[in-house]
Amino acid sequence: KMKTLPAAMCFLWSVNRANSVVQHGSGYLSLLKQGTDFRRAYNHRTSAFSSVKTNIPETRCEHSRFQELNARLHAIRRNLKEFGLDALIVLSGDSHQSEYVTSRECRIAFTSGFTGSAGTALVTQDQAWLITDGRYTIQAAKQLDPSSWRVLQSSGPDRLSVSDHISNCLSKRPGQRVGVDPTIMPITQHRLLSRKLTAHSLVAVDRDPVLATWEVEGTRPPPPLAPATIHPIERAGRSVEQKLSDLRTALRAEGADAIAISALDEVAWLFNLRGGDVPYNPVL
Repeated sequence: KMKTLPAAMCFLWSVNRANSVVQHGSGYLSLLKQGTDFRRAYNHRTSAFSSVKTNIPETRCEHSRFQELNARLHAIRRNLKEFGLDALIVLSGDSHQSEYVTSRECRIAFTSGFTGSAGTALVTQDQAWLITDGRYTIQAAKQLDPSSWRVLQSSGPDRLSVSDHISNCLSKRPGQRVGVDPTIMPITQHRLLSRKLTAHSLVAVDRDPVLATWEVEGTRPPPPLAPATIHPIERAGRSVEQKLSDLRTALRAEGADAIAISALDEVAWLFNLRGGDVPYNPVL
C-alpha cells in the first residue's frame, strides 16, 4: 500500500503538467472522483500509462543486491555503536553543497541503493528512513528494500520538512546521540536541526560511519581527474578580469574585504573554467 500511494500522487502531479497525460488518464481521475476502489483505479492508471516513457528505472534490485545493501547497513550500524552514536543522518550532497555529485560522494546510493539526486537518510540501530521530495518517491520505492527502509516525502502541500521528519522518527527515544558529517552539512541545516532535536544531541563526527564502511569494503571510487578546460570568451561573454573587477566592486559596496566561494558552478563561472568531474555537469 505504501508503494502505490506515492505513485498515484506523482501521477496526479503529472496530469497537471501535460495535456497528453490528461487525455490518457481522464478515466483514472473519473474513477477516483466516483469513489471507486483505489486499487482498481490504480490498475486502470497502470494500463492507461503503459506506453508513457519516464526516467524512472523499471528494474528492481535483485535479491542478491538487497542482501549486499543490507550487509552494508549492518556494517554501518556496527560503526555507529563503535563510534558511540545512536543514529546517523546521511546527506546526498558534498562539501560544495552540490546536488549532483561524483560517484565518490554518493553516500546515499552506497548506503541504501537509492540513486536520486536529492535525499536524506536517517539510520538507527533498528530502523532506517529515506526522506526525499516528490520527484523520487516512486524511484525510491523501487530501489530500496522495503524490509529495511521506509520512504518519507518531504515536499508538497501538508508535507513535513526533512527536519520535522527526522524529529518525528527519533521522538520515541529521547536523549539519542545523532551523528552528522560536518564537512557536508550546511551550517544553516545544522542550526535548524539543533532547534528541532532539542531532546537529542547532534554530534559532529570525526569519521563518517558510512565512509568508514566504504573504505573497509574497498569499493569507493578514486577522486575524479577529468581535465580542466578554459571556456572561450566568445561563449563566456566576459573575461575573468571583468568578472573579478565587478565582484570586487560589489564587495566594497557591502563593506567586505573578501568572499569565500565554494559552489562548483560559481567557481567555474567566475574563472571561465569547465570540467568533467560530475556527469552532465561541466564543473571541476
